[in-house]
Formats: sequence, structure tokens, C-alpha cells
Amino acid sequence: MQIAPDIATRMYYTGIDPFTKKPVKVAKGMRDRKMQRALMQFFKPENWFTVREALIEAERADLIGDARG
Repeated sequence: MQIAPDIATRMYYTGIDPFTKKPVKVAKGMRDRKMQRALMQFFKPENWFTVREALIEAERADLIGDARG
């Protein structure tokens, strides 16, 4: 008996949302994964530059504050 992978695993390997059947962006490269992790841990001072870079790349510079902490 084979156990079916969970939804997140399916989306990671296929790049497709199993419910809508539409493509989803999957962070597979080291740079993308680093930016994603930094955005989830935005409160850590060591992630400040990476978060700033990710927000600018996502065209959300309006979310960048004027001080580091």
C-alpha cells in the first residue's frame, strides 16, 4: 500500500495546484529559497537586506520601512 503525498509535496514536485490545476511558483533554487525563508523570518536583523531585495523584486517596495529596527 502506497501512501499519497500531502498537498504541499504535490505542489512542490509538479508545480501545479491540485485543486485549481493552475501552475504555482515553486522556490527550488537556492536564491529563491533564501528569499522565501528571509520573508518568513523578516523580524531577524540578519535578514534585513534579503527581505529588502525580495520586496523590491516583487514590486512591493511600499512595504519597506525606513529603519532596520
